[in-house]
Amino acid sequence: MEAETDFVKCVEEREKSLAGHYFAYIGTIVHELSHYIACLITGVHVTESRLLLPPNKQHIVGYIIHRRAPPFEQWFIAIAPLFLCNLIAFFLFADATRALNSENYIYLTITLWLGASIAWRGRASGQDLRIAWKHAGNIWTKYPVTQRIFIILLTPIIYSTLIIGEIRERYFTNGLGGLIWIVSVFIIAKSYVAVTG
Repeated sequence: MEAETDFVKCVEEREKSLAGHYFAYIGTIVHELSHYIACLITGVHVTESRLLLPPNKQHIVGYIIHRRAPPFEQWFIAIAPLFLCNLIAFFLFADATRALNSENYIYLTITLWLGASIAWRGRASGQDLRIAWKHAGNIWTKYPVTQRIFIILLTPIIYSTLIIGEIRERYFTNGLGGLIWIVSVFIIAKSYVAVTG
């Protein structure tokens, strides 16, 4: 992402293992669709999109290229997967939790896999986090109080993604950080089902 260009490329470039690539391919599609939907919501023109790429040497699994936008829109587009992916994973895990007592193990297995795949990609990529933090500062100084409050409320979620991503990248090269995230979303969904029935 060069400052002198009129385009921003949201790149999902985390997957270095072939098994991880295939495990999370549905999650990759939902992750990139999250960016695309955020572009539609904010009115930012998408110039190119690849929701899923085959395994390659650059480890890029998908991307969206869109026109440069004002800071709040850039920030919103960058963090969109945190919302959409985790919301979908939450509902899939909640449904799987309800299905635990049923005899339909095929449905349970598919629902758990879909939830895990989407939650795996529900963390923001390094590129997404760089864009979000760059524009969060601009939002703080140039935008109304309501958008500043929105940023404050989301800071713990964004930081948890950053911390898990850093731990994963530095120490576990792809597995444990994603597993922690998946288990966290599952526990929240399970707790929700336990409370609401």
